[in-house]
Amino acid sequence: MSLLITTCVLFVGSHLLLSHPLRDPLAGRLGPRGFQIVYSVVAFATLAMVVQAWRGMPPEPPLWAVDDPLWALASLLVLVASTSCSWDR
Repeated sequence: MSLLITTCVLFVGSHLLLSHPLRDPLAGRLGPRGFQIVYSVVAFATLAMVVQAWRGMPPEPPLWAVDDPLWALASLLVLVASTSCSWDR
């Protein structure tokens, strides 16, 4: 599980770094097209790492297969809360 968490942090972290603090300096050096290529390579590489880590995880039952009444109550509360939200305000 720690490998999956690490690769997910790398995937999200690389997106955050390349889209905000490092974007302007790298785009200035590499040009817009070069930056786009670097961004794409990093994104695909980290996504491939996440997929490989996911495939290496042992099989587990799905979270919704838990026989816990609190899980059912929490799911019901989320359903009610999501349907009662009004976006028309």
